[in-house]
Amino acid sequence: MSNLVLSLQEEEQLNEILSNENSDHYVFIFKHSTRCIVSSKAFKALIPDWEKEGKIPLYILDLLSYRSLSNEVSRQLKVVHESPQLLLINKGKCLNSVSHWRVNAETAFEMLGEVQS
Repeated sequence: MSNLVLSLQEEEQLNEILSNENSDHYVFIFKHSTRCIVSSKAFKALIPDWEKEGKIPLYILDLLSYRSLSNEVSRQLKVVHESPQLLLINKGKCLNSVSHWRVNAETAFEMLGEVQS
């Protein structure tokens, strides 16, 4: 994985992501189920494009290995859990999210462009 594609495995990482309340630091969290075919297809489409064109960090959260962390993401960001799910985070809040077949790099880049313009 590139330096912009990271694994989200610990609550401390989540707290650090959400503590950037006073900056224009954007990140995405991709909630990924390794047993779901839709999620696997999203992962295979998203990661290569992100490694080529991504401009901000993309944290991958394996839902099966880190279920309690996934629940904490949903709780702290006040979003309903879906899988796969892509969350755009800034200043400790979820600005936008997409799920299922809409999870891809093109949609992510559009979401980011909308909030940065």
